[in-house]
This record gives sequence, structure tokens and C-alpha cells, in this order.
Amino acid sequence: MPSKNAIFVALLFGWAVAHAASGQVLLSKVNVNSQDLVAPLPGENWVSYNGDYSGRRYSQLSEINVNNVGRLRAEWIFHAHNSDRMEVTPVVVNGMMFVTSANDVFALDAQTGRMVWHYARPITEGLIDDASGHISRGVGVWHDRVYRETDNAHLLCLDARSGNLLWDVAYADWNR
Repeated sequence: MPSKNAIFVALLFGWAVAHAASGQVLLSKVNVNSQDLVAPLPGENWVSYNGDYSGRRYSQLSEINVNNVGRLRAEWIFHAHNSDRMEVTPVVVNGMMFVTSANDVFALDAQTGRMVWHYARPITEGLIDDASGHISRGVGVWHDRVYRETDNAHLLCLDARSGNLLWDVAYADWNR
């Protein structure tokens, strides 16, 4: 029997699929700007952790409602590497979904679940307390760049189209 987390992730992905832009995902369309981040209500795009800066996690989309929520079904399921659980809010930009697990970043076609690219970074051994769980809360997207922090206090910048590492900056000493 699938775990509650797996069911939740499947439903969340199903929701994202229902709201993804139709047609083929075009990586060249990943380009988040300040207008996207301050849009009054998120719609097809969920460009930040809370959808927008208000923190409401509210979407103006109305395809899912009290009349059909009981008939929802998973359209696709994604299994992440390096993690037995995901505690991440997917970020969706023009049909491209970005999710994380441990130190990895995945770009997925939000309509099909197909992996477009995967950035892998080894998990850090010897971490203590919360960091030892290798939980990742997701990414930030700005223009055509994807940003994320690692379990050992690095900030990474990836190309949203390819997943290639553009830069890696340590912002703290992880073993202090």
C-alpha cells in the first residue's frame, strides 16, 4: 500500500498537471520576472514556494471543486532519487515543474511527468540535527535560472533549460 506521502505527492502532481500549460513544454519559456512574482493571484504558474508573496497558497483556477474532488486521480507519479520522502512545494513555470529531493533538482514536464533534466549532487555525510534528514524545501526561479540551497550550506544556480551548474557559493561553514 502506498504511503500517505506518496499519495499526497501523486495528488499534488495531478493537480499541477491539470494546471500546466497545454501542449509541449518549451524550456525557452522558463523566464520568471518581477511581474510574475507579484501577480495578484497565481494561475497556471506557481512561481514561488507559496504561489505568490502573500503566502496564501491560493490559486484562481477552478477546475477542481467540491463537486469533482472525490473523482481526482493521479495522472503520473514521479519517484525522486536520494530521498525516502519529499517535503517540497513544486514550482511550475509555463509547463515546467521543478522539484527537489536531498541535494538533487529535477525539471519535469508538468503535463506528462517526463524528466527533462536532473541535477545531482552527493548528500553530505556527518550532518546532525535537522540537516541530517536531507530535506529540501524546493527551488526559487528567477528569469531562466533555478536557485537552491544544499544540505551543506551552499547556494547553487542552475540553467533552467539544461540543469547545468552555473555557480556554487558556500555561504556558511556547514560543520560548525
